[in-house]
Amino acid sequence: MNTPFRTWLTEATNNATNAEIAHKTGIAKSTVGRWEGAPPRPETIVQVARAFKANAVDGLVAAGYLHDDEVRIPKVIHKPADFSSLELLDELRTRVLNGRVEMSHPLETVTPPRPEHFDLAAMSGMSEGERLRNAMNAEQETPESFYDGGEPA
Repeated sequence: MNTPFRTWLTEATNNATNAEIAHKTGIAKSTVGRWEGAPPRPETIVQVARAFKANAVDGLVAAGYLHDDEVRIPKVIHKPADFSSLELLDELRTRVLNGRVEMSHPLETVTPPRPEHFDLAAMSGMSEGERLRNAMNAEQETPESFYDGGEPA
């Protein structure tokens, strides 16, 4: 049976087995197994959350000890730009290792790039070298006009 608490427990422990949860928390494996039917006491949820560095409040809400309207902690939405490249790569590595990679569409639907997507010379009629020389010598040329093949500003 997949209760809200069991869903939280699975996510909070990164899909750990009952034996792994028991080992990491010091709680008997048989006790962890009983959580299939009913969630543990609030202090036990906090103990599990601390052991796995998870959000205890989310666990208490999932177990029914607290209601969403009683929890006045604003949810912070982070944008990918808020994280360093190392943090993003670490998250991607974790997802790949845990089999949680999701794609918005199958790879077959991605259009492969064509040379005209990259070749500035094809768009402007000049060689790339000529284009770069002109850009370096013309102080009045803006970056936009350099990339879109337009006239200097």
